[in-house]
Amino acid sequence: MRRSVSLALVTAVSALSAAMSSPAQAAAWPCRPGQGPDLRGGDFSGGFPLPGSLRCADLTAARLSGVDLRQRDLTGAVLLGADLRQANLTQATLHYADLRGADLGGANLVQTHAAHADLRGAFLSGAEARQAEFPHADLTGAMLTGAELNQADFTGALVEGTSFAQADGADLTGSRGTPTGVDRPARTSRGPGFRTPAKEAGPEDTRLGARPEETGPEDIRPGARAKEAGPRDTEPTGTGRAPSAGLVLVVFSAAGLALTMTVWGIATRRRSRRNAP
Repeated sequence: MRRSVSLALVTAVSALSAAMSSPAQAAAWPCRPGQGPDLRGGDFSGGFPLPGSLRCADLTAARLSGVDLRQRDLTGAVLLGADLRQANLTQATLHYADLRGADLGGANLVQTHAAHADLRGAFLSGAEARQAEFPHADLTGAMLTGAELNQADFTGALVEGTSFAQADGADLTGSRGTPTGVDRPARTSRGPGFRTPAKEAGPEDTRLGARPEETGPEDIRPGARAKEAGPRDTEPTGTGRAPSAGLVLVVFSAAGLALTMTVWGIATRRRSRRNAP
């Protein structure tokens, strides 16, 4: 009887836990295994038609180079190691899509929606990704060298080790991690983030003249020395210089020692007089 009650209690607790966790899991991952069409390893680069719905589709290692995927819904699709070179993904939806190791070199990703997408190790060099959205996506180790990224959104995206070398218009405001090929984090009006060197160039970068440490006597103009002078240039010189802290400490130490010896001598004399017969 007790065993039956315990089993029923465990079953009820498990059911309650599942009921409470299901909404969260559904919100975090929109697809169940095997929910979408199984298209693993398929070759669609030669014009072979794709199914009408690609939501939650399994396109692992599929060949999709040059395929027109404009405005297609690929939410939760598995594109692990897929070949998407030169593919047209304009305004496509890739929320929660698994694009690990996928090749998107030269692909058109203009206004693509890829929130929470997994792009770890993906290759996006030369991709056109203007106004693309990658909020909270994982781009760890991805390659975006030479990509067009004007007005792309990387808010909350993980860009640890991501390469943005020679990328145009990369603004990583609100992103996380340490990417390569961009300047160090800089606090802007929108908060901390990263920007490419071209974007951060200001008037001070184009002013005429050499840096102060590179100027010679012939480069000093009248009045310039007063502006560029540092603490050493304005330090008083001559015999009127204030004594150093070390010298003052030595003087005070000597005076203290002399006073101590004097007091000790007086005390010794008094003790000798008392002990005299």
